[in-house]
Amino acid sequence: MNVRHVHASGRFTATPAQLEAALDVYARTSDGGFAADVITLTEVSPNQYGVPLARWAARNGFELHHPKLRGRDECAVLSRQPLDRRKTWRLTDLTLQVGRTAPLYLVAAQLRDGPWFAVWHTPAHNGGLSTVGKSAFPTRVYRSALTGLRAARLKMHRGGVVLAADWNLDLHRPPIAAQLAKPYPLMHFGIDVDEAPTEGGRVIDGVLTNLPIVEKSVTLPAQPGFDHKGVLTVLGQKP
Repeated sequence: MNVRHVHASGRFTATPAQLEAALDVYARTSDGGFAADVITLTEVSPNQYGVPLARWAARNGFELHHPKLRGRDECAVLSRQPLDRRKTWRLTDLTLQVGRTAPLYLVAAQLRDGPWFAVWHTPAHNGGLSTVGKSAFPTRVYRSALTGLRAARLKMHRGGVVLAADWNLDLHRPPIAAQLAKPYPLMHFGIDVDEAPTEGGRVIDGVLTNLPIVEKSVTLPAQPGFDHKGVLTVLGQKP
């Protein structure tokens, strides 16, 4: 059975009503011709989103993994299928000095008899992983978190793995995508060469996975309150 996955990088200033309205769009079939089976989210950490997320999940038949504590509730996983396992891994002991100052975590959940879906919000202001000037420290944090991501990836096995993120790097640039995927020889990005930008003029949201990609990523229409556009990827079962 294919899994329709939407990753949505939100915005801390979105209202609860805007968040719920966006989730309604991702979960329906009428206009867009799709309905997400799994939704991963970033920027849902303010206290105002805990109750709306849980309320929306219960109302729409989704299970929710949205761990609490500062930094962990940055991300969430929603699934129509039951979740057998829920995990959260801290990726680095470093903390960003600007923007988000919460620790960086990977939030992950495994579908019953299915793949893992994991999501994190990478450090911004990294200048394409530049090591000079103001970009140097965010790049250091980013690279440290990538090391933590590799360690966490080893703990997710059986059924396949989907790593979703606001990567804060342009995945349309082959060297960038290749660098991020290099530690995972059996994994690949679901980015389509003609995919529309998700933020500004860049495709910085998407999935790295070892599952077959049935339909490559499609950038979805913008939603009020979100500064990124959602991304739909249709994934097959692990061979």
